[in-house]
Amino acid sequence: MNQTEVRLRLMKLREIFDLSVGAYALLTEEPARSELSKYTVRYNDLGAFQATKSDPTPEGWRLTYQIQFRDADYRQAAQALVERSKRQAIIESFALIREYSKDTPAWAEMSQEAWFYFTMFYRNAVAHNGRWQFSAKDRAKLPITFMNIRIEESMDGESIDGFLNLWKARQLLAKMERFVIGDRNLT
Repeated sequence: MNQTEVRLRLMKLREIFDLSVGAYALLTEEPARSELSKYTVRYNDLGAFQATKSDPTPEGWRLTYQIQFRDADYRQAAQALVERSKRQAIIESFALIREYSKDTPAWAEMSQEAWFYFTMFYRNAVAHNGRWQFSAKDRAKLPITFMNIRIEESMDGESIDGFLNLWKARQLLAKMERFVIGDRNLT
């Protein structure tokens, strides 16, 4: 995988995260929320979608799911979507950069960056049921501070919920992308 391929994949992950934030806003904030409540979304077993205010299910659609946004508060579900998207974007971005950098001089350089261990610990917490779990090897690297957010040994066993807000997550994704393009000004 070359630098261009990695950058394109990182950009796609960032776009997916951004899209989930946009979907959250559209589902939960006025006036978009009221406008969406007028629509029915259908999708079928063949992968077709339809968003309509009043049209009936198209002919030939056999197996169909229908979503109506009327009188529903999707705030909690939309927030869960954003949280999952954020976590997945960080996990996959970190994995891409690790794969791209391993066995190169960039690996040693990357492992010296505070964002590297910050992201690694965050990724591990996501993978361990959303809780911080530090091995003896991990504890030797703690505490880690990045973007004025601190990960420390006393957090062991605690939930990561609420730890990394959307703004900081977006900044972290940008910093990882900047590392790949060679911008080492990552403060």
